[in-house]
Amino acid sequence: VVQDGEIIIVDEFTGRLMPGRNWSDGLHQAVEAKEGVQVKEENQTLATITLQNYFKLYDKICGMTGTAMTEAAEFYKIYKLDVFAIPTNRPLQRLNCPDVIYRTVKEKYHAIVDEIEQMHKYDVLWDESGRSERGKIIREENNSIVFEPEDGRPAQTILRERFKEIEHRGRPILVGTVSIEKSELLSAMLERCGISHQVLNAKHHQREAEIVAQAGRKGAVTIATNMAGRGTDIILGGNPEAMAWGKLQEKYATRLDVPQEEWDSLVGEIESREQMKAEGREVARLGGLHIIGTERHEARRIDLQLRGRCGRQGDPGSSR
Repeated sequence: VVQDGEIIIVDEFTGRLMPGRNWSDGLHQAVEAKEGVQVKEENQTLATITLQNYFKLYDKICGMTGTAMTEAAEFYKIYKLDVFAIPTNRPLQRLNCPDVIYRTVKEKYHAIVDEIEQMHKYDVLWDESGRSERGKIIREENNSIVFEPEDGRPAQTILRERFKEIEHRGRPILVGTVSIEKSELLSAMLERCGISHQVLNAKHHQREAEIVAQAGRKGAVTIATNMAGRGTDIILGGNPEAMAWGKLQEKYATRLDVPQEEWDSLVGEIESREQMKAEGREVARLGGLHIIGTERHEARRIDLQLRGRCGRQGDPGSSR
């Protein structure tokens, strides 16, 4: 990416910009010449140190993360540190679906798009044998529903007891990919299906936290690399604080500079205008945020981080 007359490398896995990092062996200078920006001298590496050895220079080390249990042996072997698990604040309700494996990449991506389309556009009725029917629920009553199938057949009244489960459309979906390239491929497929969505990559780097924070709104579809927007709270129905900071970041350098009264009034105004609490309750009733991982990451921790984006603070949610 060319920014302020400089070539900035984009991390292919996270989609984040890496200012200050240069390619070696004259490659960076060749790219600078190609893009017509000022060619700088090549950097020379005088010394290197591994992160592990760098951290060991400190007298005291500790840390906190949501995904350390899988690496407990490594922490003990390198740093002689024990890992303790703190129980969750509220009981976990997340439904972790088993992995689904396909013969070809093409079949896999078509299945992902089909799953997104089904959750986004259609109400689905599941019977005892595991068969499903997609369509639109026009009206719901205590014992029956009026259902219009997607194949154009006329609407019909069906007894609730005939179905084991009813899935309502409009659940928010967060799709995690392993690279920017895969994100853009999936985005193009969703565009062809007419599904509106947000994509997180280097082009929207500044808005990363803001886009991820709103991934819990009703009907939202967000595509991101598995690493993107970590540490941002995805609140069902939307995050008014992230929207407030999106408006105020032009005016103040950090959140700490914003006067408390101005912050509280703007957050309250956004929450009431967007009806986020009511929307959050509705999204929870639909089943919460659904996470789709397009493939397993090299590090299991990254998969667990992605999975942990839903089902926060006892909210319902699911992942596959």
